[in-house]
Amino acid sequence: MICTAKEFATGIRGHWGIENCLHWVKDVVFKEDNSTIRMGNASANLSILRAIALNILRRNGHTSITIAQRFISHDIDKLLHLMKVKQPWGRRCVNKSGNCKGALAFLRLMIF
Repeated sequence: MICTAKEFATGIRGHWGIENCLHWVKDVVFKEDNSTIRMGNASANLSILRAIALNILRRNGHTSITIAQRFISHDIDKLLHLMKVKQPWGRRCVNKSGNCKGALAFLRLMIF
């Protein structure tokens, strides 16, 4: 394929635009490159979940993913609201002690 220098430069900029918008965020913010999960399709599945999480945050108007993570990391209600999921329990927390640490830990493991 023969192309002009301008067309080549446009293609390179397009490639780096994708790298900066998706892969860089997944590598730096979600620490995807540091993941030690290597069993079967687990790493690919978690990568897809991270991309879904990134899209949910961006669709809800968050331009800084790090700030968005801090905003929702301690509040399961905010996270469910962003995901447009109705809270499956009637009150704020699920256990007798009054905290949601187990549910939040699970969601952080899966998404953040």
